[in-house]
Amino acid sequence: WHLQTLRNLREAIDQSYEVNHGAVATAIDITGPGVRLGRFSEDVEVPVQLKKGATVIMCSDKTIKKACTKEKVYVIQGFIMRAKVGDKIFIDDGPLCFKVVKKVSLEEMVVEVLHQGEMSHNGLVHIPMTTPNIVDVDEYLSEKDKKDIKFGVDNEVDMVFVSWVLQPEMITAVREALGDAKDRVMVVAKIESYSSVKRIDEILEVADGILIARGDLGNDIAPEKVFLAQKMIIGRANMAGKPVICAAQMLESMVTNARPTRAEASDVANAILDGTDCVMLS
Repeated sequence: WHLQTLRNLREAIDQSYEVNHGAVATAIDITGPGVRLGRFSEDVEVPVQLKKGATVIMCSDKTIKKACTKEKVYVIQGFIMRAKVGDKIFIDDGPLCFKVVKKVSLEEMVVEVLHQGEMSHNGLVHIPMTTPNIVDVDEYLSEKDKKDIKFGVDNEVDMVFVSWVLQPEMITAVREALGDAKDRVMVVAKIESYSSVKRIDEILEVADGILIARGDLGNDIAPEKVFLAQKMIIGRANMAGKPVICAAQMLESMVTNARPTRAEASDVANAILDGTDCVMLS
């Protein structure tokens, strides 16, 4: 599917070059150390809608890793072990939010829906102000990440977006995985946690660019603080001479509406005034 998308894009670029005369860069987004749900069973309608007050079991039983249900979903055991009763758990950018109400064992816990929303295959699962357990450089990249990077190199993508960058060593690991393509392919660090905001200067030293993932960042820090983080990160990137991308929830209402809201138009304008080099629609 991804390969066909690349082929379609490049065919469209070739066909429209005489009109647009523009280069279109391509990027892949690797998973990084973020924790994700399993996949839902084929007989489950996805996305799964959950209302406030509903309960769900999160467990590390690998037999349901590709057969999750509305009532029971898979996450890795380490995530369950770190979670505490009372913790909030966000799925993707929200609004779906759970609260841990019971730890059944080290492999299973019960969560209750605080804010209704939906779950999809491989949704990102995150407890605010926490980070995945990372022990050494060998664990910065999963086997899937390495395969995805190889796919990008083999198909001549221009950039690799690195999700959940928690420390500069993660960028170094990606660059090493690029091999001979490391001088051609840009490595862009996605800033989507409090940990990465605190280490932004160190990350800027080794990354070719920065992407501010405001959706996940707004789940990790107070939403009203995101605009301050955005201004700070863009300013630091400008001073370092590194390109910076402002992303997530940008013109989101235009998924269904022909015109943006005034607040969304102001959001784009303010990102430009802050000094961003690019805005990303998702």
